[in-house]
Amino acid sequence: MKPFIIISALILTYCSGNNSQVKADDKEIFVSVADTTKHDSTYLYTGWYYVVDNDSNFKRQLDKTTESFSLDPKPIVTAKNFMTFEVYTSNYGEIGLAMRLDENGTESWSIATGKAIGNYLAFILDNKLLHLARVNSQITAGVTAINRGDYSKEEFEKIKMIIESEK
Repeated sequence: MKPFIIISALILTYCSGNNSQVKADDKEIFVSVADTTKHDSTYLYTGWYYVVDNDSNFKRQLDKTTESFSLDPKPIVTAKNFMTFEVYTSNYGEIGLAMRLDENGTESWSIATGKAIGNYLAFILDNKLLHLARVNSQITAGVTAINRGDYSKEEFEKIKMIIESEK
């Protein structure tokens, strides 16, 4: 009977529409649950987006900075396209989150990175701009990553958990 109560509590918590805040090292990072029932016309779901030159209603401030960027509201790939995740530490000690894409995501990512060479793509997590990546070449392998030096391993683990919950 206990597993049923726990699962019911989890379902009620998830479906209640209450957003919660994620904390890592006692610092609030972002809203953790996207409330799709309260969607407004400027909400951006978790995924990768093109950064655009025009001023639009889809301007977002990059987390932990004062810089703002305008984004194309049509996502390139979303959380549903992410298959696997891995928080990693590079040989240089940089921490990041690698994400492998499904077949449709791989195709979309390849096209987008081919079009965006020399420009930036933006990663949004529940309507918050977490990362900008400058595209140096087309990426055809179906892998993407977030690797900012100002996020801790714990913060990347929280980001991973949030994206996994949105699949």
